[in-house]
Amino acid sequence: MDTRIGRSLSQYYSSLDNCNKRVIVANVWYALAFSLQYL
Repeated sequence: MDTRIGRSLSQYYSSLDNCNKRVIVANVWYALAFSLQYL
């Protein structure tokens, strides 16, 4: 991954509040589990 992209993503992530972080993490895990079922 490009370090500039990673840095901007981490800055965006840290600017979110905890509720939004939990929602994003849950969506990422759901997408991972969903894609793993169809591999």
